[in-house]
Amino acid sequence: MCFTPQASIIAFSLNLIGCFTLSLSPRDDLRQLGKFFFFVGLMQIWDFIFWHTQTAKRASINKVTTRVAILSNHLQPIVLWYLFRDRVGHKTRALLGVYCIVSLIYTIMSFKSVKRTMAYPCGSDAEGSPCRRKSLHWSWNHLEKYTGASLVMYGSFHALMHAVAISALPRSLALLMLFIQYGTFAMGGLVKKEDIGRFWCFFAALIPIFLAVGDRMLGMEKKKSDE
Repeated sequence: MCFTPQASIIAFSLNLIGCFTLSLSPRDDLRQLGKFFFFVGLMQIWDFIFWHTQTAKRASINKVTTRVAILSNHLQPIVLWYLFRDRVGHKTRALLGVYCIVSLIYTIMSFKSVKRTMAYPCGSDAEGSPCRRKSLHWSWNHLEKYTGASLVMYGSFHALMHAVAISALPRSLALLMLFIQYGTFAMGGLVKKEDIGRFWCFFAALIPIFLAVGDRMLGMEKKKSDE
């Protein structure tokens, strides 16, 4: 998704800082979210490898990393569920079973359909100068031959994320997670696909930092009120 390998490393570094800070929070829900966003942030490492394996000579490395990235991406709702498994109800557990079956089938379809992860073609601007910014195309998010399957897959993806958020998190955190989740989904219908990558590259990395800063500010305010 990131538009350069350097951007991938910067985004991952910001993610690490935010997640480490969250791990020091006295709140268990924020510590668990720190672990979740660290797992999400690993996608930047796969992006970094993708950027350095765009040539035919490194096609095999790109292919293996693509499969790792597909698995990492599809495991995200399961990781979120696992981290908050003691707080979710029976309906969410049942939804987990449905998602596991759907994601397993879709992952196999993705392995067969997606061979490599390449950058979007970079055209020219209005003055004819080559564009400088492009992003990687995570083509497994929308399999052209299996549009219906993609809708079922990411419908269940969002359903499980939604269910865990509303059943396991405080209202403020749940609303934030839902805003991130559905805001990104809605954005996909408003902008070009290659622009989503540039947005998501740093947006995902900054979420843990935002949560950590908010937690620290609330902690300071509580300390002052206690005094």
